[in-house]
Amino acid sequence: MFSIEQLEAFVTTVDLGSFSAAARHLKKAQSVISQHVMNLEIDAATALFDRTGRYPVLTKHGKKLLPFAKATLLQHQRLQNTALGLFDNPHSEISIAIDEGIPLVRISEAVSQLSAEIPNLQLEFISAASIDIIDLIESGRASVGLIFSELDLPERIDFECIGAIEFDVYVSTSHPLVKEKASNIDILRLHRQLIIRSRNTQSSTFQQALSPDIWYANIDIIQHQQYSHLPLFQRLRQVFRGLVRDNKQR
Repeated sequence: MFSIEQLEAFVTTVDLGSFSAAARHLKKAQSVISQHVMNLEIDAATALFDRTGRYPVLTKHGKKLLPFAKATLLQHQRLQNTALGLFDNPHSEISIAIDEGIPLVRISEAVSQLSAEIPNLQLEFISAASIDIIDLIESGRASVGLIFSELDLPERIDFECIGAIEFDVYVSTSHPLVKEKASNIDILRLHRQLIIRSRNTQSSTFQQALSPDIWYANIDIIQHQQYSHLPLFQRLRQVFRGLVRDNKQR
C-alpha cells in the first residue's frame, strides 16, 4: 500500500523537477528517493514518470495521481499537528499581523477582552500589506494574520472569511476628476491610480481592478495549520470576526 514516504518523494520530485533536487530537499540519498518512487509505481501498477529525457516528466497517470497525493500529505500534516497539540501548553505569546488598510476601531477593546480571559497572554501587533502577511505566517514570524481576501494562498495556511468592508474611490481636491463626472471606467484609466503594494512589489488581487462604484473587499483571517485547530486561535478568529462586524455597522 502507498506510504507517506513514497508520496512525499513523488510530490517533491514533481515540485522540484528532479530526483536529485528532491533528495537534497528531503535530506535523503537520491537512491532512496528513486526507490520510493519506484515502489509507488509498483503499488499503483503504472509508470508515474517518463524517464527517457534528462529530467523526469509526469505521465498521464502521474498527473492524475498527483492532486490526490498532495491532498493525502496535507491531511497527514494536519493529523500530526493536531496530535502534537493535544497536550501542548496554551500559547502565551502571539504575533498578530494586520493589513494597514483594515480599519479596526475597537481593537483595544478586543485586546482587553482577551487579556481578561487569558491573563498571561502577550500580544504583538505587526502592520504590513496582505501579501507580506502571508509570508509572515508561512515563515512563522506571525501566528495570526488579518488580510484582504487573496485568491492564492499557500497550501499550509488555513483561512476563514470573517466579514467585509466597503471601499470607495477618492481623489485630491485639486485633481482634474473633481471638476468632471466619471461616467465610465475608461475615464478613470486616463489618470494615475495609487495602490498599496507589498515590499516584494506584489499587489493584492482585490487592488487590480478599477471601478467608479463602491469596492467590496472581503477580509480573511489566516493561520498556519500548525495552530489553527487550537482553542486559543479559534477564539482569536471569533474576536476578530466581531471587530469587523462592529466596524461595518458604524
